[in-house]
Amino acid sequence: MYLPCMSLMLFHLLALVCSCQASRFNDETDKQALVEFQSHLTENSRLVLASWNKSFHLCNWTGIICGRRHKRVTGLDLSGMKLTGAISPSIGNLSFLTSLILADNSFHGSIPLEVGKLFRLQHLNLSNNVLGGGISLGIPNCSALLTNDLSSNNLEHDASRFNDETDKQALVEFQTHLTENSRLVLASWNKSFHLCNWTGIICGRRHKRVTGLDLSGMKLTGAISPSIGNLSFLTSLILADNSFHGSIPLEVGKLFRLQHLNLSNNVLGGGISLGIPNCSALLTNDLSSNNLEHELGSLSSLVILSLRGNNLTGRYIIGDGSLVNMWEDPWIPNHPPRAPRPRRDITAGIKVNQFFDRDRK
Repeated sequence: MYLPCMSLMLFHLLALVCSCQASRFNDETDKQALVEFQSHLTENSRLVLASWNKSFHLCNWTGIICGRRHKRVTGLDLSGMKLTGAISPSIGNLSFLTSLILADNSFHGSIPLEVGKLFRLQHLNLSNNVLGGGISLGIPNCSALLTNDLSSNNLEHDASRFNDETDKQALVEFQTHLTENSRLVLASWNKSFHLCNWTGIICGRRHKRVTGLDLSGMKLTGAISPSIGNLSFLTSLILADNSFHGSIPLEVGKLFRLQHLNLSNNVLGGGISLGIPNCSALLTNDLSSNNLEHELGSLSSLVILSLRGNNLTGRYIIGDGSLVNMWEDPWIPNHPPRAPRPRRDITAGIKVNQFFDRDRK
């Protein structure tokens, strides 16, 4: 009895030591990144951040917010502290950062590309500084970003990436891929109307970017333009019940905010776009009643999928078998979507027509 107890105690002690060492290592990563950040400031600015030293725990440093559980840096707010210097590329090593607020200072130079490594970042405010050059190409890689204020700087070049002109250009290009009669249906898509008043367009209340495109049942004919991928705020794309032909463009995969996709009842052909699995926020995906074929790829966040009425035969891989929350096909004719119990047995190698073409039997 003595030996098993001793073994158990040693096991727990070892686990505790390993846990502490891992926590220390993780804290050290954040600490090193912040010390490097501080070194890019002027001497007077470093004095403002005098608490950034070994005498204080990292989470007690000025402007630092830590997670309650893991004690990693989740927020950095140095707004209005009259800091002068450059933004260090080391900022990209704060891998748990969700909020970066450096507004109302005198930061100069360019926005480092490494900002794009902050995949958890939700709020970015670099306003009222003297930042110059182009808007960092890294920022669009921050897929969780909700707010982004870069105002009152000296930024240039690719600023259109962040205003509604980008959306307007994408939609005008989309329109050119339609037949002449179809373009007449979208006659409101012109300079006489504000973008948010165009037919089928839904804009966000705050930023006035295109968040929804619903052209269902408008008898449109043409191809889906690759420019659709430039609607970076799009959460809903509904092109059902038209005569869109050709393939689904790969650029759909750039729509990292897309939650609802409905391209059903068209004449789309070829393989199911390899871009769609890149839409990591996708919840519903209706590609039914087209001429699609080949495999689905990984769709790990998907909740509802309908593929009825396509040329999907044989065995297909549905992601990596992780679609544990996917519902049985709710689009049975004459029945609206409902909330059936989740399937728990969907695995790789399922015959697609067993689960998604039942109504054709």
